Amino acid sequence: MNVKPLGIVRKIDELGRIVIPKEVRRQQGWTTGTPVEMLGSEDGVFIRPYSIGDQDAVIRALEAKKSFVEDVRVKKALDLAINTFK
Repeated sequence: MNVKPLGIVRKIDELGRIVIPKEVRRQQGWTTGTPVEMLGSEDGVFIRPYSIGDQDAVIRALEAKKSFVEDVRVKKALDLAINTFK
């Protein structure tokens, strides 16, 4: 793994959160709602986008449709479908 310092330092807030700078998110193509996972090693903690494989595209499509649906029953059905893929 080739790791280089970015020269960016952030403090952990009182709730344990760290803000990922906009420049880093933009460079990585991460938008609001992008799932990320943390990996630990002897050298520290690393963050990368989380993927569950081919099902990612299906989940994103269902979530996008859900945002346009107003019928509560349809939203619940979409939620159920999304959760079966997770």
